[in-house]
Amino acid sequence: MQDTAPSYEQLIKENESLKNQLFDSKDLKTVFGHILFHAEDAFLIIQDHVFVKCNQAAELFLGGTHSQIIGKPIKEFCTKDQLFTFDLAQEAKLNKSAADQESNLFEWKIKSLDGNEKIGRVRYTQIYFKSKIALFCSISEIAIQKEVITNLLKSDLTYESIFESDGKINLLIDAETGEICNANKTAIEFYGFPIEVFLKKRIYEINIATVKEVEYEMLQVKNNIKKFFSFNHRIASGEIKNVEVYSNTIEIKNKIFFFSTIIDITPNVELKKELRKNEERFSQIATHSETIIWEVDTNGKYTYVNSVANLVWGIKQDQIINKLHFYDLHPDQGREEFKKVVFDVFEKKLSFERLINPKVTASGKKIWVESNAYPILDDAQNLIGYRGSDVDITAQRESEKEIKFQNDQIRILSEAIKQSPLSILVSDLDHIITFANPTFEYETGYSQKDVIGKPLRMLISDKEDDSVYKNILDTVLKGNQWAGELIAKNKNETYSLVELQVAPIKNENNIAISYLTISQNITKRKESELKIWELNTSLELKIKERTAQLEKTNI
Repeated sequence: MQDTAPSYEQLIKENESLKNQLFDSKDLKTVFGHILFHAEDAFLIIQDHVFVKCNQAAELFLGGTHSQIIGKPIKEFCTKDQLFTFDLAQEAKLNKSAADQESNLFEWKIKSLDGNEKIGRVRYTQIYFKSKIALFCSISEIAIQKEVITNLLKSDLTYESIFESDGKINLLIDAETGEICNANKTAIEFYGFPIEVFLKKRIYEINIATVKEVEYEMLQVKNNIKKFFSFNHRIASGEIKNVEVYSNTIEIKNKIFFFSTIIDITPNVELKKELRKNEERFSQIATHSETIIWEVDTNGKYTYVNSVANLVWGIKQDQIINKLHFYDLHPDQGREEFKKVVFDVFEKKLSFERLINPKVTASGKKIWVESNAYPILDDAQNLIGYRGSDVDITAQRESEKEIKFQNDQIRILSEAIKQSPLSILVSDLDHIITFANPTFEYETGYSQKDVIGKPLRMLISDKEDDSVYKNILDTVLKGNQWAGELIAKNKNETYSLVELQVAPIKNENNIAISYLTISQNITKRKESELKIWELNTSLELKIKERTAQLEKTNI
């Protein structure tokens, strides 16, 4: 069972991004306005023993205005012992025995600026404020409760009036049996039980902790060891409420009771759950998208990076924070130019988006990142740094580069096909024509419109036997190339002798997805070959005749 309940400062600590929003925002109301400015508790940030931030409740508690408090040393409000407690808190030396505790608790007695003495219950958490360790403190004034206890100890005759007029949820509990002996109107409204039912219950019946755990905590109060507790109480509707309990012993008519004040902190716990859920979402998104979240000061030195830096850059957080500048990871070539571009943006306090820049990882590999960032300004609009993100886009750039190469190759091939002196056709697996190049149009007289969507068979002359076309289909269906000569039909009903090649076009799995047909009109070549043959034949005959004549003359 935890000694203390989760508090706002813990929630802020657990969600780094919201914490940074909160502390560096020009207008705190835009972030946690309702919580901070209308909360009953005071909120303070103390750094180097000086108040650096406070809300309105803190101004009331300390008895001064915002300008009177900010910059004032805490020693003006503390005894030496309490100042020593703050020192320990800043050094995180309190509650070391409870490793799982997220906050610490002590009472702070002050003399406020308006001259009143007050007692506050202080919870503190270490945070980083503007890149330095600070204390985030929430303070609940408990002077009223102290006054109630003091008055009760003086005279039990005033018990009823004080118990009812306190305005808080008050219970009177039998220290021996745990029976609820009395409950004020506020308590009855909070728990929702009829008073005659509620006063028959024991504290174990509304506290969902085990009986042994509750008895142990009751013993702590009786022995004056501990007064503050965090519990879960079940109300009449069955809903579980997260509560803080301040208990003290009082004696009424020679009998010991616990005077317990209950504070409902369920909204705080729900906020914590939501913040934790948001943090988990943010962390998961950042990790899976390999997004590095970072902050730098005005000199460009990293003051924060998330753990993704180790994943992407191969460098641990403690090797980066307060040691490296953003430009240290830039390749030597172009580093100075990159620095100048970024610092020009810094000087103008501008955001930058989609800044593509290279970085060198711990292994020496060059990667590319897309950087987006916005300036962090103080209340006086002075630049104190930048907060942003880097996304590794190396794979994307390589893909884009490969796609560009492939597109260039396609354009080259397309142009080559258009300029080719050969007729080129592409047909689908059903041998329906899907493409024809300009040379085909010139050689056959058919336009693309004439042939696209038509069967390849229409281009083969009826003078060719069907067995020729069947042989072509059988060959390419087996994944082979067919080559040969045949008679093709032109649009003007003339015929051409063509040298034809038909082959399957295959994908990366060696499966045919279409067919390529390349043809060359060899009619003129064949005619020329025939003329040459005829000339050669005629010449040979003439040579034989002349030879025979000469032989007769010699005889």
